[in-house]
Amino acid sequence: VELAHLWQGRAVLPLPSVGSLSQIKPSDYFDSTMNVVDLNVIEFRNNGVIDSLTHAPAPAIFLSNLEREFARAKRLAHPELSTHSQTESKWTDSHISIISLRWEPPKIIESADCEYIEAQMVAMARSIVKLLRGDEFFSRISETGYWVFVHGNSASASSFSERILEQPQVNHAEWSSTAIEWSRGISLHTWIRHVDEIHFMEAGSRALGHKR
Repeated sequence: VELAHLWQGRAVLPLPSVGSLSQIKPSDYFDSTMNVVDLNVIEFRNNGVIDSLTHAPAPAIFLSNLEREFARAKRLAHPELSTHSQTESKWTDSHISIISLRWEPPKIIESADCEYIEAQMVAMARSIVKLLRGDEFFSRISETGYWVFVHGNSASASSFSERILEQPQVNHAEWSSTAIEWSRGISLHTWIRHVDEIHFMEAGSRALGHKR
């Protein structure tokens, strides 16, 4: 399936207010008698433009923007093959990365109420928006995860993710992150598949570990 079949218009809307997210504690929602929360009951839907819970751009918007930045990075990596002006962006480095952010709480709160989990999703979205630079973007890609596109290599992206996790409204102990840099010569589809495998396979392995 071509990515173009998924793309739609771009929109940027304010994130919802959920009060003082920094004051929310796992104990506010944790019940030791609960079973592991069913991720299917966590609000996760979009209208093709924005996520209903966090107002983060929908995955289709992320893919559309990614295609644009990927093409720009390829032109910068191979200027001799490009017929486009190199002055279209402030970015002059061909290094680009995607950060996979996943909510992976310690066992003590693995049975957290879905309301608490949803609050964490909103808190993370607010933190990401606060730090994004021009031509960088993100999307809520799963019930409990985000992808963030950034300019720079994996080291730069890892540093960026650390700044996100240091935001006061985010409980960094409950999140994990992986920076995946684009390698020259790799197609966009291959890169996305690689990021997808890391995001969902690592999250799945974590979940299986909790069940043991």
